[in-house]
Amino acid sequence: MPAITGSVGVPTTAPVHIVEDSTTNPWDVAAVTSGVLIGLISLAIAGWALKKSNDAQNAIGAERRRTFELEVLRELIMSFDDNAERWPKIADAPILLDLQFGGRLALLPPYELPQWRKIAKLANVEDVAEAVGIERGKAVKWNVQSDRQFPSPSPELLLALRKAMYDDVISAIERRMNDRDS
Repeated sequence: MPAITGSVGVPTTAPVHIVEDSTTNPWDVAAVTSGVLIGLISLAIAGWALKKSNDAQNAIGAERRRTFELEVLRELIMSFDDNAERWPKIADAPILLDLQFGGRLALLPPYELPQWRKIAKLANVEDVAEAVGIERGKAVKWNVQSDRQFPSPSPELLLALRKAMYDDVISAIERRMNDRDS
């Protein structure tokens, strides 16, 4: 028999008997089985909670993006309205300068506001008139000031342009609201 070291470090020659339990206690099996099941259920719940958390974060991000884009659309309309009175002074330049609206348009997805994007790139009043369905000859009215004539957008053109732009923005807003509701 091998020597076994006692608690004080002195070898002892006491016999060692290994006892094997030949019967399995059903309570032990039940405890182990329930522990494994609880562990698996806990993992499943943790996975479900993680997925729900990610879904919530994605929904929050989408809502923030939608709110931001709605604010950009509102700013476009306000800037459009604010600058309408200055249009006669920029009659032969592009009516919607890319510098004026291009930055805001860049904040929106490229498929949004196709009418705005098209008109913002046009070179003069006549091209803008054609884009909104006004005859080229009716796009400009001539003003006389100090014995000089200068062109400015006609009221017809301004009205048609405003309607086209508003329709474009309204459809973009409606898309966002429908996306939110679905």
